[in-house]
Amino acid sequence: MENQKDIAALKEQFLCECEVIEMRYEYGKEFTGYEKYGIVTDLSEEKLRTKYGQLLSKYEPYILLSCTYGEVRKEYIRNDKKFEMRAARGQAISMDDKFDEHHPELEKCDILETVLREEKIRDLHNAIEKLKPMQRERLIKHFYYGMSSREIAKEEGRNYSAVDKSIISALKNLKKFLI
Repeated sequence: MENQKDIAALKEQFLCECEVIEMRYEYGKEFTGYEKYGIVTDLSEEKLRTKYGQLLSKYEPYILLSCTYGEVRKEYIRNDKKFEMRAARGQAISMDDKFDEHHPELEKCDILETVLREEKIRDLHNAIEKLKPMQRERLIKHFYYGMSSREIAKEEGRNYSAVDKSIISALKNLKKFLI
C-alpha cells in the first residue's frame, strides 16, 4: 500500500514538473514521426531519467522538449481558442469605418440570423453570470484563454482534480441555465 502511495506521489510530482504531449493527438494523421510522446520540461535527459525513470517507460519513445517550446505552444493554443471564441461570437473581424465599402456582400446577411445569434450569445452571457464566481472564473480561463486545468490549478495553488470537477460542474450548471 505504501508503494502505491509513493508511485502516486511520484506521478503527481512528474505531472507538476513535466507536461506530456501525445504527438498523434497534437499533429493528427499527418504525424509521421517515431516518437509517441513529447515531454516538456526544464530537466535534462539525465535528471529526468534519474528522477522519473520508472514512469518514463510508459511514454517511450518520447522526445524531450524545452519549457520555452511549451510556452510558445500554450500561447499558440490560447490565441487559437481566443480567435475561435471571437468567431463564434461574430467578432472575428474588427468593424472600422470603411468595412462596408470593402464588403458590400455582407449587407445582404439575413437580419433574423443576426438577431438569433445575438440572442443566443446574450443567453450564454446571462447563464455564465449565474455561475458561482470560482466556477465562472475557471470556465473563462479554460475556454477563453485556453488554459488547462493543471495550469489553472498551478496558478491558484490547488489540486488539478478539484479544478476539473469545478469546470465540469460549471458546464452542467450552464446547461441547466440554458434549458
